[in-house]
Amino acid sequence: VQTESWEVAAITDSANEHGAEFYDWHMHEDGSLTVALASEPSRDARSSSILQLIRGAAKAGMLRRTDPESLVRDVAEVTWTSTPGDRDASLAVLHLPVGRGDIQFCSAGPLGALIIRPSRPSSIAQAALPLGRDPDAMYHAALHQIEVGDTIVLVNDAVRSAVNHEGLPLGEAAIADRLRECLGQPAEQMAAAVQQLRQQHCGSELCAEQGSVILVAR
Repeated sequence: VQTESWEVAAITDSANEHGAEFYDWHMHEDGSLTVALASEPSRDARSSSILQLIRGAAKAGMLRRTDPESLVRDVAEVTWTSTPGDRDASLAVLHLPVGRGDIQFCSAGPLGALIIRPSRPSSIAQAALPLGRDPDAMYHAALHQIEVGDTIVLVNDAVRSAVNHEGLPLGEAAIADRLRECLGQPAEQMAAAVQQLRQQHCGSELCAEQGSVILVAR
């Protein structure tokens, strides 16, 4: 999707039949964007139904133009009331304004984001409980200043924590280094670069065990 201010692309290579991750976005009437990424690490028969529930609740919030903090809280409540509460489903929501300025980010679980810029990249992470674990869990949005030329990247944990044959995780630093080499390229090419990096790091056999989602906004 592309607006006057943003270009967004996503790649997923999930080979698991249960589909334990998803991404979605919605363009608002004023040209701003809300994007969401979710993951459920169990990857069993219940994962797909739980992710469908989360996706439906998240999409409804995006259509109502709910702010990221309220959206995550609403989805957490839906997950708490509609699932056994024994899962570690994660959700990250990002609101991209018209033009450059403050982006809003809120997450549940270990999902985070990277801001890639020509100078030092920065990580966005929030130590928040996964969805549906605690009815009193608190989720708070954070504002981050974005300048012209900056790129925001969301990846699920299967990318960030992908291990090689020696058991070493890929890590955010390696992802940031690869993306800095791609600054200025189309968002789709930047997402593909992260996907290729993961495959190079862990090999085809290990990569096939978990699906990945890479969502790039620039």
